[in-house]
Amino acid sequence: ENREIKVYPNPTTGMVTIQSTENIQEIRVFDQTGREIFIREGFNEVQSLVDLTLFPLGAYHVQVMTVGQVTHYKIAKK
Repeated sequence: ENREIKVYPNPTTGMVTIQSTENIQEIRVFDQTGREIFIREGFNEVQSLVDLTLFPLGAYHVQVMTVGQVTHYKIAKK
């Protein structure tokens, strides 16, 4: 199976697109201290938008859950 998840643009100025070859079940975003700042769950789509516009500049950790797989990404807001 060829599972692929794209998280872009990186760095971002606010809006982040998450695109997958499989349905995304859950997205969580954590700030630099490990605090969860965003969660979207209970949807089954291959693409989603995450809006970091109102959050401070810096590094964020994005966790994407698809069927049987959890993938982690680092994204920078500049």
